[in-house]
Amino acid sequence: MRAVQESLARAASERPDFWSVVGQIELRVLAAVAAQRLAGESAALIGDFRDLKARVPALGMWDSVHSEARFTLEPYLGMADTAEKRAAQALLGALAEMAAS
Repeated sequence: MRAVQESLARAASERPDFWSVVGQIELRVLAAVAAQRLAGESAALIGDFRDLKARVPALGMWDSVHSEARFTLEPYLGMADTAEKRAAQALLGALAEMAAS
């Protein structure tokens, strides 16, 4: 996990692009899911995604981000507790909105 974090941070610093920046947020989503802490972190994650959306509004890129999130979060909905499910649904809803507008 640390190696991926460092690689993404280096890429975002040396040659920043959408994918290196969004990848850092996506990695935080994965870490929160793995630790079952999405409920406590979803608001900050959604805020960070929205900040990036304001800078990079390209729908095609956001559709990809939403698809990747669905791949991770939809199975999580079937095993998470109520608070985690709500957080996953909120994150998926926010990303669906970013992918659509």
